[in-house]
Amino acid sequence: MNEALLRSAAQQIDDLDGQAKQLSDQKKDIYDNIRGTIPTAEFKAWKDAVKLRQKRAVNRAEFETHSELVDAMLSMLEAHSHQSGVKHAVTPEKMAAIAIVSDQGLTRAGGREETNLETGEIFRQAS
Repeated sequence: MNEALLRSAAQQIDDLDGQAKQLSDQKKDIYDNIRGTIPTAEFKAWKDAVKLRQKRAVNRAEFETHSELVDAMLSMLEAHSHQSGVKHAVTPEKMAAIAIVSDQGLTRAGGREETNLETGEIFRQAS
């Protein structure tokens, strides 16, 4: 066993953990500074926008596809919770535009599997 290598690697990890804590503290300071300069509701919206901006920067197409799917799911859930009987229909056009989850990950409608968001039915298509 190479004890010197293991000690060195442990020290490198300790150093990186220290750097990560410093960066986290700096990030917290920035958030605290902004929190003190704008109203609470605006701060919360800004903080969410920063997080969404970061997610969108990683993979914009996947982020937008996921957002559309979340919106469709929210519409479906709200349609069943409204006491007034008002329904938010998920149109076939909307279904065609959103991504669905299949055994191959996120794919566009027309792939191996489609889900009817109103009924929850899953339709499998031959490949």
